[in-house]
Amino acid sequence: MDYIDIENGKLFRLEGWELKEDNYELDSYRRSDMDWEYIQFEGYFVEPHGDIDLHKGLDYRGWVSDQVAFREKEGFFTNNNDEYILFLAPQDCDSLIAGENYPQDKTDWSVEESGESDGQIQVFICKDGKILPLSFYKTMPMMGMSWDEALKNNPKWFIN
Repeated sequence: MDYIDIENGKLFRLEGWELKEDNYELDSYRRSDMDWEYIQFEGYFVEPHGDIDLHKGLDYRGWVSDQVAFREKEGFFTNNNDEYILFLAPQDCDSLIAGENYPQDKTDWSVEESGESDGQIQVFICKDGKILPLSFYKTMPMMGMSWDEALKNNPKWFIN
């Protein structure tokens, strides 16, 4: 078995569920869905560093946008006006398991999780295929602004 050495803290796990009103805590979603029945978004992202670039130069915002765009192409947001909370949590990991086709296929790798690292969890809200950092989402009510108004009047708030 071949391994891909990475810097600890550079691996992130994406997890996303339908947003529960005023619940922005990852552990709360995990506790309420211990069998992972209701999770809607999952994946792993490795932040580019050194010679490691597994996502064609994308930073985490670009990669999250790609994940949402993929779900949108599948029709996930068709007739679905729900809001989703997306967590990007750093993982305690210093190597990945290379697949048979790695390095020709940069997506051919897997990971054995060792738990979460102490880094900052990035949190986003997603609706209709658009993604907003949590800080801006929490600002909208203070400004008397709806999602659609924010999208129209402040498109730079959105990461896609």
